Amino acid sequence: MAFNLFIKISNNSLKGHVANFGIFTRKIDYKKCYQILGIQETSDQEQIRAAYLNLVKRFHPDSGTEEASDEKFKEIDKAFRILINKKSKERWDVEEGVIVDDHPDIKHTAPQHRQYLNYDGVGSGNPFQREKQYAQMRATQAAKNVYEHGIAKATAEEKTLINKEQIHETWVPLDHKIKTKLVLIENGFTPEWITLQKEIREEAGHLRNDLLTERKHFGPYPLSVEENIVWSEKVYHYKNVVETINKKITKFNLLVPILNKQMLHVCLEKEAQKAMVNGKSTKDILDYGVHSNNVGCDTGTNSVSVNLFSILDYFFKGK
Repeated sequence: MAFNLFIKISNNSLKGHVANFGIFTRKIDYKKCYQILGIQETSDQEQIRAAYLNLVKRFHPDSGTEEASDEKFKEIDKAFRILINKKSKERWDVEEGVIVDDHPDIKHTAPQHRQYLNYDGVGSGNPFQREKQYAQMRATQAAKNVYEHGIAKATAEEKTLINKEQIHETWVPLDHKIKTKLVLIENGFTPEWITLQKEIREEAGHLRNDLLTERKHFGPYPLSVEENIVWSEKVYHYKNVVETINKKITKFNLLVPILNKQMLHVCLEKEAQKAMVNGKSTKDILDYGVHSNNVGCDTGTNSVSVNLFSILDYFFKGK
């Protein structure tokens, strides 16, 4: 019973709404709506809204003005809603096609991948690793540019020669290894691998000289058991130095752009063996000193003899 009553009430209310808006549902008179709001038919949505607000202030039942009217307000409100729906429908009809945005939205928060646009998009990993890879790429590109410049210069010089038969006699090959370093340094760009290469060579040279100095305190090769133990202890003191050099060599091999410039790690045992076999022992130094003294004595005797003969010759000539 209650359900049937609800359906009946709903049908009656629906019929009432249809009766009220029957005119607009059959054929909407937009011209009349514009006249009710007192605006032109070419008015846009903002003008419709402004006119509606002005009329509401005059005809709203709660406005307290002399023109306040409930029926007039309903008529104004209905006309406003019809025109707003019309403008909304027109806007959606236009936007149903393909939308081409000439100005894409770039005012949003920078995405996380924006950091990978740095360093010309070169490298992978964290920013520190990408910076190292970018520096390596720049060094490689600089070396390549130097090589191509040398080839272009040599080609230009070859074309300017009048007698091409003398090319093999006068042409000297270009030393790319030296030119590459000079151009890089003169341009104010010294790659890290060049600095590391210099440091590695200097430290390795100091290590070999120190081992040769230590070798002078031992007897001739092969050493006795006691001397061999002492020599091993001396060599062990250079372990930290070799580890430091090898770390720089590892870093150098990662940075150097030319494959044939890579280095092998320094082996302390091999360097110590070379110093032991090729270095001078205590006996060699003593023998060399004795030999030098003998040569000095012979030279002194000869000089005394020469001076004696010179004096005799002087006296004979004087007479």
